[in-house]
Amino acid sequence: MICLDTNALIWAVEFNSDPAVSDQCKRIRHYLERLRDEQTPVMIPVPVLFEFLCKYPRERHEVHQAARADAFVLFDATPQVASEAAALFQAGNAAAMSSGGQPKQQRKMDLLVAASAIVAGVTEIVSEDRDYSQMTGGRLTWKKVSSLPLPPAGLFDQAE
Repeated sequence: MICLDTNALIWAVEFNSDPAVSDQCKRIRHYLERLRDEQTPVMIPVPVLFEFLCKYPRERHEVHQAARADAFVLFDATPQVASEAAALFQAGNAAAMSSGGQPKQQRKMDLLVAASAIVAGVTEIVSEDRDYSQMTGGRLTWKKVSSLPLPPAGLFDQAE
């Protein structure tokens, strides 16, 4: 099972994307198609769903949640996730993330995402801007969206 961070989820499901990230959209969609073909489950932790839904008015949340539930495994935060995130924070991994000027509260949200992935048994997390391998002391493999291969020419051109 793999996990998507918020930026990867947004690029995977939104078709009116900024042209500056159109290659990222194509990369993640192509990757998710391959995972679907391989029957590899893709997890969305609740903190990622929260960040995603912040972009939309409340009356659209149910529609978005239902659509995500059809395509992804939703994983809720549990006391075990909270404990794992706190342990990661206390281990100093959150301090290592602060080099980019990231606010403490955002680091904590990212640690909740990482802890959710660990508790769910995820092996890989896909994100453009967070080194989840470093954050978790190597317990998760981090794959950058920009490092994924582009699909064959024309594969996603009509959808955008």
